[in-house]
Parts: sequence; structure tokens; C-alpha cells
Amino acid sequence: MIDAAHEAGVVLQTGHHLRSSPLVATAKRLIDEGRIGRITYMRLRQAHDWGGAAQVRGAFGSLAASGGGTLLDNGCHMMDLARNFGGDVQTVFGLMDTLKYDIEVEDTSVVTLRFESGALGSVENAWTATGWEESFAVYGTLGALECSNRLGKARLRFANREGGDTGWADLDESWYEFNGNDSGHRRGVVAFVRSIVEGTPVTCTGEDGRESVRLVLAAYESARSGQTVRLSLD
Repeated sequence: MIDAAHEAGVVLQTGHHLRSSPLVATAKRLIDEGRIGRITYMRLRQAHDWGGAAQVRGAFGSLAASGGGTLLDNGCHMMDLARNFGGDVQTVFGLMDTLKYDIEVEDTSVVTLRFESGALGSVENAWTATGWEESFAVYGTLGALECSNRLGKARLRFANREGGDTGWADLDESWYEFNGNDSGHRRGVVAFVRSIVEGTPVTCTGEDGRESVRLVLAAYESARSGQTVRLSLD
């Protein structure tokens, strides 16, 4: 698809909607502005239980039809978010299992990342989590960014010690909240159309999409072998 788009001179955008979420976009801006310093660690999580269904819906549980379970389904978005926040990944170590449903693919997974920058990260995905959760936390040498919908409407918290030494838990903080419940799907489509009509850069390139899948496949390889997998950046 990447080659075909280049050859045809057309716009290709990968549908990683979280890049267009105002919460993610705000976090990305704060990171790029250096507000949290050098990233040291991040935790990314997307998990649900299929709305309480007794079985995984549709063909999601079939390896032949889906190619993978929660790591591919949910984890591809988290892997893209990891790269969006932290840059290229150097190594991947994955653990996963099928712990709830009678299916051919994994329903629970945890993947540890080491970025080229030296930062560490954890990508957690599950179809075995009661309810629905989408969250991220990015920690740096000067501050932290935290966002979750687990306990209510998602808001972004920027915590820091710009006021000096304030104790273990008493931090300076700013909260970012947006109207509506836009996870980025609509904004992503609008951005795609604008790229076609106005020539603006796409929010997530075909190359970005390929890299998120490459990280997922490396995690599958790691889980099969029990070894850390190093990614080539060729």
C-alpha cells in the first residue's frame, strides 16, 4: 500500500485514531515542548471484556481470520501511541496467554519496550478486563502526563515540581479536559480529508502503520521464543 500510494501520487493515512484525540495531541505537544523533560518510562493500556459477552465476537477468535488476538487488535494502537510519544523502539519482550475465552488467539498480553532513547515502556492489552479502559502515562525527568477513562471521563493530568520540592505527593498540576467524547475517530477522518484537499501532512503515515504492526509481530516472536527481540531499523 505504501509503494502503491507513492507510485500513484495519492494520500495514504493509517487509521490510528488516538493520534487525533485532543488528549493525546495535547500530551504530545507538552512532550515536544520539553515540559516533562527526557522520557524515562511510559505505560499504555487498552483493555475490555467484549461488553460482558460470553464469547469473543465474530471472527476475532480465529487465528486464520484475524491473525492475532488482543495484542494485534488493541495493541497495534498502543504500539503506535508508544512511537508517537517516545520514538523508535529498540527491543521488545512479550508475554501473552489465553486465559478466559475458548479461542485460538491470545486474550491477555503484556509487552515491555526499550526505546532507542533508552526509555522503557509497557504495553498492556486484554479481552479479560471487566469494563473498558483506555489509558496512558508518560513519565519524564521533569514531569508526568497521565490520562485514563477508567474512573470516569478521560482527562489529562500534567504533574510537575516547577514550584520546587513539594513533598512526595504534593505536586504542581494542570488538568486538560475537552467537551464531548471524541476518541479521535472523527478528527482523524477530517484530517485525512484535509490532507487530500489541502495537502496538509497526514496524522499517521503508512510507514507509521507498518511500524506498529512490526512491533506487534516482534512481540509475538518474543512470546514464542521466550527471548527479547531486537528490531532492525533498516
